[in-house]
Amino acid sequence: ILFNQLTPDLVLEAIEAQGHRCTGRLQPLNSMENRVYQVELDLDENIELKSKYERDRIIKFYRPGRWTKEQILEEHQFLQDLNEAEIPVVPPQVLQDGSTLAQIPNTKLWYCIFPRVGGRVPDEFSKDQLKFLGRLLARLHICGEGRQATQRIKIDQTSYGEAHLKYLIDQ
Repeated sequence: ILFNQLTPDLVLEAIEAQGHRCTGRLQPLNSMENRVYQVELDLDENIELKSKYERDRIIKFYRPGRWTKEQILEEHQFLQDLNEAEIPVVPPQVLQDGSTLAQIPNTKLWYCIFPRVGGRVPDEFSKDQLKFLGRLLARLHICGEGRQATQRIKIDQTSYGEAHLKYLIDQ
């Protein structure tokens, strides 16, 4: 199965392989390079939901060859570190095998599952909101310094600037 052959049936099979029952409703979400879907779970009608989002999960399929398994897991660990530092992020769900990452059998398709969480972006930030955002960004960087990212690709002027510019000029 190739990335562009990911069908709704495969999406539902992947999330059900992790112990969830689905209603069959799913919606593709915007993503620049991965495939991301919102999937509705089939929950017991007697369960009282705490929020309207509790019924849904977000399932993310990573583009093969873009990141290694180790890089993805390192990213998941960073999200967990941020969450534990009370920085408002949504870490991936721990799956049945204790990991946050699963693979569709006999493919190169890795995926993870997130709870659905609501949010919004204000039209314009006030001065107080900008100050809060600056403090939040500082906390994010401080948390990131706490663990060495050994698998992460380096994004700098050379790798994400000059190399791409050279390719464009040469081609």
